Amino acid sequence: MTAEELFPAPAAENHWTGDPWWNLQLGAYQFGLLIERMAVPSSRAIALSQLRRGLTQAQDGLTEPSDAEQSRRVRQTLAPYVETDWLVVTAMLEIANITKDDVVYDLGCGDGRIVYQAARQFGCRSVGIERDRELFELAVRRNRPIAFVAGFSERLTFIHARVEDKWAAIQLDATVVFVYWTSVTMRRWLPEFRKLKPGTRIVSNAFDFGDAWPPTKIVTGPPEQPYRVLRWDV
Repeated sequence: MTAEELFPAPAAENHWTGDPWWNLQLGAYQFGLLIERMAVPSSRAIALSQLRRGLTQAQDGLTEPSDAEQSRRVRQTLAPYVETDWLVVTAMLEIANITKDDVVYDLGCGDGRIVYQAARQFGCRSVGIERDRELFELAVRRNRPIAFVAGFSERLTFIHARVEDKWAAIQLDATVVFVYWTSVTMRRWLPEFRKLKPGTRIVSNAFDFGDAWPPTKIVTGPPEQPYRVLRWDV
């Protein structure tokens, strides 16, 4: 069985290429999905630990791509789409300390679950940005009708666009930003994140900015369902 058959890409734009760095990140995502489906918690924890160790060793054996190559990747896509587990969604919302006065953005919102929950639970304005049309339509179809019936649809917005095309508005508007990007992408975008308004909270699922910007806070999951959520304060 080929890698493409074993780990099918979840969206049309997220595909296996001749780029070893990109394939490594995408493969890690897909391995993680398979591990999450393992029935025995102890086996899940061991498999995740081995995956992280193997990913680190594999990255050490690769030549880091040039700035031009990394810029090309950012233009193409910021991260493969992987559905965020509801336990992790809860942890991300909690670590952000959201209030009704916040303006929440999810950069690559997928099916929209994070911004939907933020608007519903905290009464804040929430914006999901998604470049993939199918995922954007899924987010609208899944969340807008329920939000309308519940009476908070005016606080929930989905935008079909690239993050880079909306960055000026994000800088002016956002007080909380959620991301589930690869470490490579986050490091590339570090200068832009530092330009967000003072006091803005950035929350990431799993990945970080490296040594250039240590997180303000880290929350990890239990051994039977491990995860890592990080927060930075601008």
